[in-house]
Amino acid sequence: MVYTVLTALKLRSPANAPRFWWHTLRSLSQPRKAPGNLSVGVDRLGDHYCTITTWENAGAMRAFAYRGAHKRAIRAFPRIATGYIHSYEGEPVSWDALMEIVTAKGRAYD
Repeated sequence: MVYTVLTALKLRSPANAPRFWWHTLRSLSQPRKAPGNLSVGVDRLGDHYCTITTWENAGAMRAFAYRGAHKRAIRAFPRIATGYIHSYEGEPVSWDALMEIVTAKGRAYD
């Protein structure tokens, strides 16, 4: 069994795009090197920028999430973007199902 995290973020304003991408590009390299990371997927679905990451367990994900570039992005994103995050123990969903699942089961990211 794996631990999966789904995110879907939408820019609050097009003017936030440079800050969004600055944080995003730095944050995306971090999980690929993190102990316990199994996969990182990124896609744009409509006006949302989405990720699907899988981890060996929740502890590995938490060790990654609250350090380095990702920690700084978490702090900055409420001013830059809105959206949803959903994490669960189980296999990742398809990109086609991501938005439905993350909006129905996810925590709003404001």
